[in-house]
Amino acid sequence: MSEDYRLTSEINRVAGKVNNVVVEKDQFLDELDSLGVRYVPAKMAEFLKDIQIIAHDSSKLEVLEAGTHVGIRLKYGYVADMEEKE
Repeated sequence: MSEDYRLTSEINRVAGKVNNVVVEKDQFLDELDSLGVRYVPAKMAEFLKDIQIIAHDSSKLEVLEAGTHVGIRLKYGYVADMEEKE
């Protein structure tokens, strides 16, 4: 069980770091936008925006997936403990 809590703690720490990176990237992009117009062809700009959205959604999904795996391990541990008590 202690390994599950350690794993949960580690996943939460990594999720926090991922979230910080995403926030810093968004802030950096906002700073770039405040400097003025970027000379990027329209199709390229649209493509870059799509990639940014996908990357942001992907990082959220990775964090949710990791949390799900921790939940599953905790439930398996609980079931194993209950079976040992019987």
